Amino acid sequence: PVGMPNIQMPPPPAIGHMNYGDRDFKAVMVSSTFDKSQGREFSFEMPIAKAGEKFRMEMDYTKMSGAQGMPPAMSSVVMIHRGDEKRTYSLYTNKKKYMVSDETDEGYYAEPDVTKTFVANETIDGHPTEKYRVTITYQGQEAQQGFIWNATDLDGMTIRSEIDNATVKMTSTLTGIVMGAPPADLFAVPEDFTETSNFLEIVTE
Repeated sequence: PVGMPNIQMPPPPAIGHMNYGDRDFKAVMVSSTFDKSQGREFSFEMPIAKAGEKFRMEMDYTKMSGAQGMPPAMSSVVMIHRGDEKRTYSLYTNKKKYMVSDETDEGYYAEPDVTKTFVANETIDGHPTEKYRVTITYQGQEAQQGFIWNATDLDGMTIRSEIDNATVKMTSTLTGIVMGAPPADLFAVPEDFTETSNFLEIVTE
């Protein structure tokens, strides 16, 4: 039999290195990327939430420049990482379907190696921060250089990250930060969603 083509899920937008710390919160990630080779800039906003080992990010690709041509079923994706379960749920909200990936799966996200050097104290959006120069190395990839700003009034949470290399300059900032535990249902798969292990069901139905 002829094998089906391997169709990959779209990767989450790159946001640089963010250390969210140990506290629970909700916020909106505002990120802008300037492509130096093409001389153009695109940006997006992405609601995120954290509660203990649980993390949620919402991606609306219809509002992200550079993501045109994506199948409608994949244009709205919610990623729920459950560290307590060692798995991640990818919710395709337009189809009310979801897929599950475990930490043992090939390609599962791994934390990078990060080294940092203190640069200065700066204030970002009213928060006192410590600015660090960082070197970020993801497994099997070339090291990236950049800066992070950790808010000292938020237990060292990174509220801004900047990567600047030969091809892109990317800045990500947390806005509208609300400290405290978000609603528990943000980290649960809605009851009317159906699990699938066949990605073709999502893109071809």
